[in-house]
Formats: sequence, structure tokens, C-alpha cells
Amino acid sequence: EHVGAGGPEVDIAVDPIEGTNLIAKGQNGAIAVMAIAEKGGLLHAPDMYMEKLCVGPRGAGAIDITKSLTENIKNVAAKMNRNVDEITLVMLDRERHHGLMKEARDLGARIMLISDGDVNPAMECCIEGSGVHMVVGTGGAPEGVLAAAALKCVGGDMQARLKPETEEEIRRCHEMGITDVNQV
Repeated sequence: EHVGAGGPEVDIAVDPIEGTNLIAKGQNGAIAVMAIAEKGGLLHAPDMYMEKLCVGPRGAGAIDITKSLTENIKNVAAKMNRNVDEITLVMLDRERHHGLMKEARDLGARIMLISDGDVNPAMECCIEGSGVHMVVGTGGAPEGVLAAAALKCVGGDMQARLKPETEEEIRRCHEMGITDVNQV
């Protein structure tokens, strides 16, 4: 949508209620989120899933979404001068994450499962003493764009890639100018 009467052109990403289900259940943790960047600075993300791997400033540079979760946890722990069993991962409590949960638990890392809203924990991993060191898993792509913008502002790090599940979603990506749906 184009708005305004001049000045610099910008991209805007908005989620008026990140954590809609939290609000519906009367729970805490829902937030309103907006990111603004220079034109072309934000991915115009289709409404689909995105695989995400987030860390705060102390873990920045230690992640690689093309590597195993085990390797990423070990790398983040080393970068943060912590033992693996001192690393806490946040992920959405979804069946699709059971493999990630097992892998992290087998390694000895801690897991905090949340019901909804993965932008908040991405920001929490940037707050010293929050107890959150990594956010991993698959969630909404538009929320991933907002999380990435927040992390960039405070020196955190995020890697992500779209996870289209149907040919229709792949076609939609192509129509939106995303030619490589597997690009990190």
C-alpha cells in the first residue's frame, strides 16, 4: 500500500496483534509490532511458514541454519562461554518441532515451549539475564521479518528460509519476486 505525500520511501511491516491466540485465551505475551526500513530493506514475506534460528548479540555470528541444531547449539554455547546445558532454546509447542525438541534434549540443552508468538522470544534473547539464548523452529514468515528487524536493531542475529508446503505457495513466492524459495 502506498501512503504519504513525499519524503523518503520506506518499507513497513506491521503485526497489530502478534499473539492473537494469547489475547483470545486471556494470556500474557501479545504485542503490537511494527518495523520500518529503507525501501527494499524488508522481505515482502508471503503468508506461509518460515524456518527461523535467532540469537542475541552474544551469540551473533555463531549460527548457520544449514547446519544441524546440535552444531548450532554447540557453536552458540561456545560463543557465549557457556556449557550446552546452560543454553535455553525457545520454540513453539508444535508437533512439527518434536524432532528439534528431541535433538536439543539429547544434547542436554534446555527447552522453553511457548503456545504462540515467536517475535517476543526473539527479542528476549537480546536481553541479558532473560534466560533465553536461542529461538528455533518454524513459524509465520511475516512474524519472521518483524523478528529479524528487531534483532538487527540490537545486534542480534537471525537466519531464516521460507518453508512453502504446496505448489500454490511456491507459485505465490515467484509472483512476489522470490525466485529461490530455499534461499537463506
